[in-house]
Formats: sequence, structure tokens, C-alpha cells
Amino acid sequence: MNELFFVVVLLVANSMDTFLTGELNGTECQVYFFKGWTTYSHPVKPIEPISFSAALQRGSYFQARMCGSDNKQMFTMFEGVELVDVVPDTISKDASLFFYQAKSVSDGSYEVGAQITANETLNVAEYYLGVEQRDIQSIIFVRPKINLRYQYFYTDSGALHKAVIRNKLGKESVLKY
Repeated sequence: MNELFFVVVLLVANSMDTFLTGELNGTECQVYFFKGWTTYSHPVKPIEPISFSAALQRGSYFQARMCGSDNKQMFTMFEGVELVDVVPDTISKDASLFFYQAKSVSDGSYEVGAQITANETLNVAEYYLGVEQRDIQSIIFVRPKINLRYQYFYTDSGALHKAVIRNKLGKESVLKY
């Protein structure tokens, strides 16, 4: 497992510090990270933008997806994410971060798999986070837990048509506009 940390990986600061690229229902999205949100009307207003690395350091964060073509991007999803396996503030700001697949083994446990990009962590239920800081290397099994989700649907003219709200228990409700 330690051999994985000797692989030289350069993470482009801009790609991890501003947004990640993900997908939602076959549409490419830009995923932004925030400390919080405001208003109880829809769509909500994300506030206090942070980088993905800062989100990982916090252990909980909000992510917003802007999906669609460049000339017609729509705010389509807002999620509250908790990283139950990550202790907040134990990852320093100058730490080097690496991401690996969590490969399922026959006994139901996981082992460290191939290296993946930060973008690829958005599409998996679990992954390993490699952290190198102050000459110490560690690896953390990460299972992002979605505590809330607001998914937005729009008419062809761009007006909000409905919001599908899912709470931390998985119960959904629909608001139509």
C-alpha cells in the first residue's frame, strides 16, 4: 500500500481548486463546492465557495452542479455531503492529495485499487483518499454520504418547473412551480 504513495502525481491546482467535472443523467456538469447555503426558496443560493481540497479538509460540505452546454448551463442539483470517515481539520492545507479506487474483495471488504482523478470520485460510492503531509503518508477509506439533495428541473424557456427534495433518510418530496 505504501508503494502507491511513491507514484509521482501532479494535481493541477486550477482543476481541483475551482470545480470538478462530473456528469448527471448523461449531461456534463461543473461541480462547485461551498460551505453553506441560504434562502429557503428554490433554487437555493450556495454561499462561501471553497475548493474541493478544502471541502475534503472540512469533512462536510455542499456541492452544486451546473449542467448543460456552455451557452445554456442550468443549476440542476445541490447536495449536502458528509464524509463520515474523514476527521475534520486533520488534513493540512499544504497536503498532497491522491485518489484511488476502492476495489471490493471476496470477503466484502475493500482494498486500494488503481489511481483515479478527483473528478472520478464524484461518480463512485467509495474511494480511498491518499494524504501526504509533513513527510507522513496515510490513506483514508471515504464513503461520501448525501444528507440532502435538491434536484431542479426547468422548462425549455428556463423557468423552474419542479424541485425534487430528498432528505437524509432518503424520503423524497416534489415541489411543482
